[in-house]
Amino acid sequence: MHRFTLTLIVLLSLIAILFVLPFTPPGNRFIAGMLQERLQETLARPVDVTRFDLSWNRFTIQILLDTAGSIRAEGEYSLFAQTLSARYRADIDDLTALSGRKISGKLHTEGTVAGSLPLLEINGHTDLAQSDTAYHLLLCDLTPGALTTTVRHARLDELLALAGEQPMASGKLDANVTLHSIDPAALDGTVDARLSGGVLNQALIRSAYGIQLPDTALKAALHAQLKNDTVTYETKTDSALGYLHSNGIVTPQSGGMDLRYAFAIRELALLQGLTGRALHGPVTLSGTVKGNETQLNATALGEIAGGRCDFKAVFKAYAPVSADVTAEHLRLSKLLTTLGYPAIADADVTGRAVLTNLRPGAMQGTVSVDMQKGKANAVVLTKQLGRTFPESAFTLRSRSRLEGSLVKTEAAFDSDLFSLRSDTLQYDVGQMELSAGYTADIPDLRRLSSLADRPLQGSAKITGDLTYAEHLLLHANSNLLKGQITSTLNDRVLTATFKQISTGQAMHLLVQPETFDARFDGTLDYALDTKRGELRGTFKEGLFSHNNAFDLLRQYTKVDLYRKRFDGTTLARLDDTNIDADATLRSDLATLETRHAKIDTVAQTVRADITLEAAGAVIPFQLKGKIAHPGVTVDTGKLLEKEAGKQVQQLFDTFFK
Repeated sequence: MHRFTLTLIVLLSLIAILFVLPFTPPGNRFIAGMLQERLQETLARPVDVTRFDLSWNRFTIQILLDTAGSIRAEGEYSLFAQTLSARYRADIDDLTALSGRKISGKLHTEGTVAGSLPLLEINGHTDLAQSDTAYHLLLCDLTPGALTTTVRHARLDELLALAGEQPMASGKLDANVTLHSIDPAALDGTVDARLSGGVLNQALIRSAYGIQLPDTALKAALHAQLKNDTVTYETKTDSALGYLHSNGIVTPQSGGMDLRYAFAIRELALLQGLTGRALHGPVTLSGTVKGNETQLNATALGEIAGGRCDFKAVFKAYAPVSADVTAEHLRLSKLLTTLGYPAIADADVTGRAVLTNLRPGAMQGTVSVDMQKGKANAVVLTKQLGRTFPESAFTLRSRSRLEGSLVKTEAAFDSDLFSLRSDTLQYDVGQMELSAGYTADIPDLRRLSSLADRPLQGSAKITGDLTYAEHLLLHANSNLLKGQITSTLNDRVLTATFKQISTGQAMHLLVQPETFDARFDGTLDYALDTKRGELRGTFKEGLFSHNNAFDLLRQYTKVDLYRKRFDGTTLARLDDTNIDADATLRSDLATLETRHAKIDTVAQTVRADITLEAAGAVIPFQLKGKIAHPGVTVDTGKLLEKEAGKQVQQLFDTFFK
C-alpha cells in the first residue's frame, strides 16, 4: 500500500509539473522554439518569435518574418470556459518574399477575435490595395462560417499586382460581400462590385499585346447571388475595345452553367498585335452556354460583313465535338476587308458547315459555300496587279466532306473570263498536305490581253493536278496550238515540254504576223526566283507565208522558197525580261540563221542580225525596233545590181514595217 501511494504521488506530481510548465518562463521558451521551427518549415524563410508570453489567462505573441513584416497578437482566454478575447495586427511589407509567388504589394490588417470555441467572431480592418476595408468573419468550431466584407476604393492596379497579374488597368473598386455561409456546397449570400474611374494602361497593353487604344476608359459592374452550390450573376464591362454583358447561373462544383452573353469588339484593327493580321471592322455576337463538363451546348448569333451568322456547338470535357454553322448573305467585299485582305471582289456569300465530329483525326461533316452575283473589283485588282484588270462577273460553288483527317472538296468557279473546276481537291489536316486535280477553260483570250500586257486571241483549255506538302508541285497539260504542252512547277522551278505545236497558231494567239508555220518540239527550264532559264527546240516541216522578200528572191534568182519546207533549231536564253536567242532554219535550197538576237519583252523591242543563204548568194539583213513593226536594213550588193538592191530594200521595208 505504501509503494502504491508513493507511485500515485509521483504520477500526480509529474502531471502537475507538465500542466504548469507551459505557463512558466522555461515552458514559454520551449514552446516559442517549437513554434519558430514549425513556422520556418512552413514558410521556408527565416522566422523569429521575438516574444511569447503565456500565463493562466493571458498571452502575448510577436513574430518577425525576416524582412517581410511582423505579426502581433495579445489577449485573454479561459481554458475551462474555452473563451477568447484578443487583438491582432499583421504588417506584411513584402508579400512576394512571404508567399514565394510572383505577386507584389503590402498587407496591413488589425482587428479582434472574441467568443467561445464553438463560435468565434473576427472583426477587422485592412488597407489592402490602399482601400478602406472592413470585414467580419464567424468561425464555427474553428471552421469559417460567415463573412461580411465592405471594400471602399481599392486600387485595381494593386489588386492585379497582388494576384500576380500585370496592372493592365487602374481605377477604384467598391464591393460589398455578404456570405451567410461560405461552405462551397451550401453557399448563401450576395456579392456586389463596381469599378469607377477605370482606365486601361495604354503603354502596358501596347507593349504586351501590340494593341494601340484610342481611348482608355473602362467601366465594370458585377452582381452575384450565391445559394447552395449555385451562383446567379450579372456582369457588364465597357471599354475602348468593346463591351461584354453576361448573366446566368453557374454551379462551380459540377462545372455547370446556364448563361447568356452579348459582346462586341468595336474595331478589330485594335487587335492586330494579338492576331498578327490587319483585321478591320466591328464584330457583335450574342448567345447562350448551357450544360456542364459532361456536355456543354453553346450558341452564337451575330452580324458580320453585312450578313448573319448562326453558330451551334457541343462541347464535352470543354472540348468541341460537333458544330453547326450557317452564314447567310455575307458581302464578300466586307468579309475580305474584315479579314485584312483588299476588297478585290464582291459577291453574295452563303454557306453552312454541319460538323458531326470535331475530334482530331476523326472529323466527320460537310461544308458548303456558295457565292452568287459576284463581281470583280477592277479598280482594286488593277492596283494590286499593276496591270489593267477587265470587268468581270463570277459565281463559286464548293462542297466539302470531312472524313477522319481528310477534307475532300468539289469546287467550281465560273466567270466570263475563265472557269476553274476541281472534283478531287483533298487536304490532310494532320499531315498538312494538299492535292487536287483541276480543269481550267479560257473561252476568249482577248479578255486577258490587258493582263498579259500584249494582244491575245483564241481560246485555251488546261488540265492538271497539284500537290503541296513541304513543296508545291503543279502539273498542267493543254492540247493547245494544234499540239500538246505539258508543264511542271516544282516549287520555284518551271519546266515545260512542247510537242508538235504550230508556230503559226502561236503567232495567231500572240496576234503577230503568221509568217512561218512549223511543227515545234521543245523544252523550257525556268527558275522563278532568279527569273532565268532556257528554251530549246526544233522546227519541222516549216513553211513561210507569202512575203515580198521571197517574191523578190524568186523574181531575180528563180528560186521558189515557198515550196520548200524548213527544219531547224533554236536556243533562247531567258534573263528576266530579256531574251538572247539563236535560231537556224534549213531547206534543201536555203538557210536562215541568227545569233544572239536580243528581245526585250517589256519594251517589246528586237535587234537581230539575220543571214539568208540561197542560190549561192548570201543576204545579210538586220531587224531593229518594235517587235510588231521592226525596221529592216538589207545588204543586197552581193546578189543584185545596185538598182535592184534598192528595190529589195524597199520591198523588205514594206514587208517588215
